[in-house]
Formats: sequence, structure tokens, C-alpha cells
Amino acid sequence: MGITLIFSEISEKTGNAVSALIKFLLYGFCLFLSRGLYKLKKGGQNVSVRNLRRLRMQRSA
Repeated sequence: MGITLIFSEISEKTGNAVSALIKFLLYGFCLFLSRGLYKLKKGGQNVSVRNLRRLRMQRSA
């Protein structure tokens, strides 16, 4: 709610082009953050997958 109010104030003061640019930058920043978090989660999963493979190798051996 608060973010949309800020956007509406920005668009009233500076014009649609600038508010669109700010929205685009914020959206890109959010995407960047979410991708970074996803990579961290994926990295953690990869570690667990490696451990599972090691366990499987030990069981078969």
C-alpha cells in the first residue's frame, strides 16, 4: 500500500516517464535480490544433493 502511494506521489510531481523509470529500477532490484536468494537456496540444495550421492555410493560399495 505504502509503495503504491509513493509511486503515485512521484508520478504527480515528476511525470510518468520518471516514475516508470523508478518502478523499472526497483523491479529490477527486486528481481536481482530474488535471484540472489534463489541461487543461495539452489547452492544449498546442490550441497545436499552431493551428500545424497555420496551416501548412495557408500551404500552400493
